[in-house]
This record gives sequence, C-alpha cells and structure tokens, in this order.
Amino acid sequence: MSTVMSLACYHCGETVARDAARWVSLDGTEQPMCCSGCAAVAELINQGGLEAYYRFREVDAPRAANSVSQWSSFDQPAVQQAFLQADSETQREIALHLDNVQCAACAWLIERSLDAAFDQARIEVNPVSGHAVLQWNPRTAVLSDLLAHIEMLGYGVAPLRRDAAGTENRQEKRRFLVRLLVAGLAAMQSMMVAGGFYLSPPGDMPIDIENFLRIVSMLMATPVVLYSAWPFFKGALRDLSQWRTGMDVPIAIAIAAAYSASIVNVFDGQGEIYFDSVCMFVFFLLIGRFMELRARHEVASASNALAASLPAMALREGIGGEPSAIALTDIRAGDVLLVRSGDIIPADGKLLSDTAVVDEALLTGESEPVNRQCDEELLAGAINQGAAVRLRVSRSGNDTYLSGISRLLRRSQAARPRVARLTDRIARHFVAVVLAAAALAYAAWQFIDPAQGFEIVIAVLVVTCPCALALAVPVALTAATGRLAKEGLLTMHPGAIEQLPAVTDVVFDKTGTLTEGRPTVTRIVTASDIDEPTAMAIAAGLEAASNHPLRHAFASPDAWRFDAVREVAGQGLEASHDNATLRLGRPDFVLAATAGQATPDESNSWIVLGRNGKALAWFAIADSLRVDAADTVAALQARGLRVHLLSGDSQPRVQQVANELGIDSWQAGVSPEDKVAFIRARQQAGNNCLMIGDGINDAPVLVAADTSIAMGRAALLAQASAHLLLQGGLSQLVRGLDVGQRTSRIIRQNIAWAIGYNLLALPLAMTGLVTPWMAAIGMSSSSLLVTLNALRLRRTAEVK
Repeated sequence: MSTVMSLACYHCGETVARDAARWVSLDGTEQPMCCSGCAAVAELINQGGLEAYYRFREVDAPRAANSVSQWSSFDQPAVQQAFLQADSETQREIALHLDNVQCAACAWLIERSLDAAFDQARIEVNPVSGHAVLQWNPRTAVLSDLLAHIEMLGYGVAPLRRDAAGTENRQEKRRFLVRLLVAGLAAMQSMMVAGGFYLSPPGDMPIDIENFLRIVSMLMATPVVLYSAWPFFKGALRDLSQWRTGMDVPIAIAIAAAYSASIVNVFDGQGEIYFDSVCMFVFFLLIGRFMELRARHEVASASNALAASLPAMALREGIGGEPSAIALTDIRAGDVLLVRSGDIIPADGKLLSDTAVVDEALLTGESEPVNRQCDEELLAGAINQGAAVRLRVSRSGNDTYLSGISRLLRRSQAARPRVARLTDRIARHFVAVVLAAAALAYAAWQFIDPAQGFEIVIAVLVVTCPCALALAVPVALTAATGRLAKEGLLTMHPGAIEQLPAVTDVVFDKTGTLTEGRPTVTRIVTASDIDEPTAMAIAAGLEAASNHPLRHAFASPDAWRFDAVREVAGQGLEASHDNATLRLGRPDFVLAATAGQATPDESNSWIVLGRNGKALAWFAIADSLRVDAADTVAALQARGLRVHLLSGDSQPRVQQVANELGIDSWQAGVSPEDKVAFIRARQQAGNNCLMIGDGINDAPVLVAADTSIAMGRAALLAQASAHLLLQGGLSQLVRGLDVGQRTSRIIRQNIAWAIGYNLLALPLAMTGLVTPWMAAIGMSSSSLLVTLNALRLRRTAEVK
C-alpha cells in the first residue's frame, strides 16, 4: 500500500508535501494549501461567501502573496495626481494593470472580494486585457489598502499613468466630431429643403409653404452657426483683438453676414436666404480642419508615448537590502533600485550588477537587445530582458534622458519654421486683399444689379478664404515630422525639415558616429617573457580601477587584483606588484626614455603595458565600424552628396576608417574649433552642410552647421545643440533625407495650388459666376486637397 507524499495546493496548484500543507475548510471539505498566503486568501474567499470561484475558475489561481508590497507612498496627493482619472470629495478613480488575470472567474473574484472588504469601493476588471478601473471613496478607504488587498489575492497590480495630453486630445477630437456631425446633418437637411426652392419655378410654391421652409432652414442653420462655427468666430475675435487679419476673419464675416441677412429676409418674407450655403460652408471647412487636427495629434502622440512609457512604481533597496515599492516621484539620485526581469527601468543610473541585457528600442530605435556591463549607464524607459539587476540612480523624474527628449520634442512642436511663418504673413496680407475685393465687388454690383450685390460679397469672402494657403505648410511639416519619427529621426528644431533637401555636404564625426563608440582590443603583441592571457589579466586588473571607456575593452576571468591603482589623467594607470611598478597607458607614460617608444606598426592605435619602464605587451585598440556605415556612405554619395570625415583621432586610424568607407575627404587630429572652421569655409563657398556627431566636443559644430543630427546616445549637450536626433542606425539618415525631399516637393505643390486656386476663384466670384454654395464647396475642397496631399508623407516611399 503506497503513501501519498505530496499534494497539489487547492488554490494555486503548487506541489506541497503532505506534512507541510495547511488545511482550509471549503464547502465542508478540508483542502490543502501550499503556504500561508494561499491559506489566507482561501479563508478570505470562504468568509466572504465566494466559494463559487473555485467551481467556475478555468485554471488554478496565481500563488498568493506572502508579503505585501509597501503602497503607502500612493496615498500622497502629489503622487496620486499622476494617476487619477477622476477626483472629487466622494469618489476617486484610477486605472490599473493586473497580472495573472487568466479567466472571467479571476475578474469575478477580484470584484466581489474588494466589494466585500471595503465600503464604497468597486473595481471593474477586463479579464482579456488585464486592465481594471478602481473607484473608491477617499473618506472610507485609502488607495494603499485597496492595492494591497488586490496584491494579497495573488494578482500583480500597477497603476496606469494618466495621459493628460492624450486625454485632452481625445476630448478635443470628440468635441470636433460633434461639431462636424451637427454641421453635416444640417447641411444635408438644408440642401433637401433648398431643393424645393431651386426646383420650383418662381411663383409656383404657395407662400405659406415657402415661409414654412424658410423657417425650417433657419432652425437647422442656427445650431451650425452658434455651435459648429464657434471656433471660427473665436479665432476671428482673437485676431481682431490683436489688430490683425487672420484667415478666420473672412470666414466669420461671411458666416455672420449670410446668416444675419437670411434671418432678416425670413421675417420680411422676401429676398434670398443662404442657410444651405452657410451649413455647407461650415461643414466642408470643418472637414479640412479635422484632417489637420488628426495629423497634429499623430505627431503629438510620439512625445506623449515617451512620457507615458515609465512604470508607475519602482523597487528601492532599504538599509537591510530588502526592496520596497515606492512611487516613481519618490526616486532620488543615489537610491539603489532593483529592476526585475521584464520590468521597465524607472530612472537613469549606473549598473551595479555584472551584466544586463536591455531593450532600448524606445530610446534608440535599435530592435536588438544590447548588453551592458557593470558601471555602464542604464536609461529610463529601457526594458530589462535579462535577470534582475541593481542600479544606482544618477537622474530621476524630469532629469532623465527620456524626459529630456520629451522636452526637446515639445519645444520643437511649439515653434514654427521660417517657411510656415512666411505663408502666415502672406495669408494675412491676402485676407486684406480679399476684404478690399469684396467691398469693391459690392460697390460695382450696386450699379450692375443691386439685388445680387450681397450674394456676390458672400461668394467672394467664402471662395477666396486663404485656408488652403495657411494649411499648405503646417500640415505638410506635421505629417513629415510624424514620418521622420517613424524612421527614427526626432525633430528637435522646426526648421530642420525644410533644410534637408538643400544639403550638399554631409560631415561625419568618427567615434560614436561612424563607429560603435565601444573600443575593443584587436591585437596583442607581447614580450618574450609573457604570454597573451597573462598580459590581458594584468591589464584587466589595472583597468578595473578606472571609469574610462577603455576598461570595457579588457576582460579576463583571471584579472589580477591590486591593492591600489593610481590613475593619471590622460596618461594611464599605475600600480605596484612584487616590488615592481606596472603601468598601462600611453607609450610616453609607460616606457622609460631609454626603452624606446616604437609601436609595432603605424596602422593601429596602441597602448602599452610595461614593468619598470620596459614593455611587456602592446594592445591595438580599435572601435569597430557600425554595420550600416559603409552602405550609408555609399548611398549618400550615390545621391550626389559630398561626404567628409572629421575626427580628433590619430591619422592612421582615421585614414583606415576613411579607406574602408570610401571617403576621400578626411582630416585627423582636428579640434572642435577646426571642425567649426571647416563648416564655415564650406558654407562661404555656397554649400549647405549637414553635420552628424555625438560628443560634447561636437556641440559647437552641430550649432554651426545648416542642419545637424545627434546620435541617439549622444551627450545631452550634443542633443540640445542638434536639429534632429537619430534614434537608430545610420541607414535611417538616408530615409530621412528622402522624407525631406518629398516634404519640400509637397509644400511647393500645396503653395502653388493654394495661390493658383485663389487667383482663379477671385475673378469668378466677383463676376457672379460662383454662387455662395458653390464657393463653399470650392474653398473646402481646396483645403481638403492640400491636407490629403500632405498626408501622403505618412506612407513609406522612396524618392525616385
């Protein structure tokens, strides 16, 4: 007879030894539990009368939490403001993401358990997405207790950040759609009523029917004028209060004049009414504005996605090393954080663990995970794809690299490029011309046919509204900014896009731009009394005491340990061992004058390991080229662009890189001042220069260039100085130039169409060949055409 030595936990299904099991009575039957956490949850379910959960669940429950995370920081009003979806004295609402929700029974358990445990608190759980909406009365419950209760059930919980900008955009879009719907319905109905006037011969319609249809048309047009057209009246009032004539001024005048005159004629019982034209005019104009709104929101969503990508909380190590959950706003520089596998890194910091594997796609555009070594920087927003790691916070909150990018994006989106400002000025002057032309037309028609004078004025104001001209540039630049972001180029300066097509010269820095920026040892030449592994072990031991980037080029499992290592800035490292002095660094620092300083060859950059002034080993240091560097240079040259390489590195290495990439124009050993002088000289010769760099020393030349690009992991000063930020590989640079050329072509098309249309439409309207309703269709179609033409930039296409 066999004895059962183990059981399955009735709650979570985990295996538990019979003698270690805890027993809970459910529906009159003793059931085994694997731990105190599962037993506590089972007791809670039993006491709450929720045993039905066990009958209807499709899979085992998640293992209950034995220790509950600390949620107290989420009770602070300042912390909650980042997450609250609704806030009042008696009700607050927050969105959550729940882990381990596997079926409808899980959702049922969470909802019923919370309702039973807390007064005036309720949660709605979506078992498919794992998202939930939690509502509670702050007078009867605190958020930390609610979150702890959910976590105790075994379901991981994380508050979701409130996307203020995204919420505002959705509300703006919703309001706009309602205005558009009102205008559209009214336009259709008013045209049906107007059909009776147009199709009936004069005098055939009974007067009472005619008056009734006039009143019906007025009632349908009134909400359009007072509600749907309000943005145009608001814009006109703003322009007039600043003593300027914006494009909303003629729109508002046309709508107000046509509507007012029509009302007067309705009550007089005679004269033309223009309610149908007003409704159609507003409807078609709103369509064009809505297309512009959508394009603008698409671009804004890029920076909003960056801001919303950080987690709601982090795990901070306490004095005893035990991690506790804290809100993101409570993280401070110097804190040691634990980042579990799959978690998003919440702040910038130095890696304390030996290695880390992180996904930086959001930050750099690189799809492949990258390996980071101890003391290397981890950036907020990256995803930890390896084992749990520890990091010491260097920057948090608004000081992180991710927040810096978001600020630069917002600054770029708020500014207006030169060509957009130019078309705005043209549009304002054109409005003055239109108003003068309308007055002239009205005066002329008083002599020709006074009865048509007012209708002619309405047609002139409507058909020549410079909406298409005002939209021609901004909608194209908006769409281009979104397209560039998808290609891995973030626009930091509004004038960058219009400069891209004019580029004639592309100037590259070398280290970190054409190369990976991670030096490696490519060759070792040793003396006769030492082998390569020993030389590498000694060098690795010396470099372990340094924070210089070169330390990552040396790795050895047998690295020597030294009691004290002295670092001489710009020279190398020194330590004592067995009554001898070991040095690693520049030849003139390591070797005695009598030992000679001849390097093994001149084609590499060398550092030397020496003992008591004599060389033990020479290390050739190289920085490998980016995998797409050669193809990018070839593609740029194929486009007829001149490619240059400027570097402060030694001549042999710069020449080697230039030869490998096929760059004929190169200079080595150049200072930041030399780079600026080179750019200035090219500009004085009539060339347009695009500079690509990544270091702090590149900031002056990035500012001096006509257009500049900083690499994704460039120094913050370089990013702030550049016009564009390259978030991925160099190949995206070529696609960015393609987008710039397409944008320039579409802007020219839009401006040509907008000006040509207005020059053609103005005389037609002044001569009476265009009626107000025809003018509404023509003006709106013109605006819609330039918007749709600009939105072609969102499609991926190559310049032929």
